[in-house]
Amino acid sequence: MCEEKRNLVMTIHNVSSQQRLIELAKVFYGLGYVNLVVSKATGAAAQIGIPEVQKISLKTGGRLIITADLEDAIELIKPNTIILLTQKAYGKTAYKPEEIAMELSKGLTVMMVIGGLEPGLTSRDLSLGEPTYIQGIEGELGPVGLATIALYELKKHLEKS
Repeated sequence: MCEEKRNLVMTIHNVSSQQRLIELAKVFYGLGYVNLVVSKATGAAAQIGIPEVQKISLKTGGRLIITADLEDAIELIKPNTIILLTQKAYGKTAYKPEEIAMELSKGLTVMMVIGGLEPGLTSRDLSLGEPTYIQGIEGELGPVGLATIALYELKKHLEKS
């Protein structure tokens, strides 16, 4: 596993669907990333999803942190950069995986946040970092699709460095 992947902290925020939480965790750990945070899990995601994600984390050698809210996650992790993945309509900056890979290779901590509910993160959440959209995606892709593309593109850039 490349060391840079350890410097990325993926945060799934405000999720109530156990299936969505489990799918996001499978994508994250399946691509070889390590540090996953779940903030503000409610309902079935909290009761059934968290234990399942914990099991996936243990099987893959990953780490899992559970927090009550996004601010708590930021306070605990103290990332150098916070990227809030969102739909194009809410994003201010285009996703640049090559720049993130460069930050990670310098040993900086990057927190990538994905909203667990549709349409994603609230305006309050978006004020906590850089609202970022993926170029070429015009419609509503959903959290799992958005995270999959972002993490895979980042993985390609990390493998080049």
